[in-house]
Amino acid sequence: MSVLTILSDEHVKEILTNLTLPEVETLQKSMRNILHEFSTSTQDDIQQPQRTVVTTNGATTLFMPSTSASTGIAVKGLPPSFPF
Repeated sequence: MSVLTILSDEHVKEILTNLTLPEVETLQKSMRNILHEFSTSTQDDIQQPQRTVVTTNGATTLFMPSTSASTGIAVKGLPPSFPF
């Protein structure tokens, strides 16, 4: 069974601001490659099902699944006062 790790905005900010230059370059290369693959792929190897939006008491939660070589989901919570 896979382990689910949930990172807060602060954790993500801390991780990103503490990357070394070689780590930033590796991350940039990985992002560039996957975004290029996603943008130019004509195969069904990357799938992004429709996103789901749930609003409760003015707060919005976005569920964003994706499937490629692995499966993942991003979940974003937006407070009631978030400007769209």
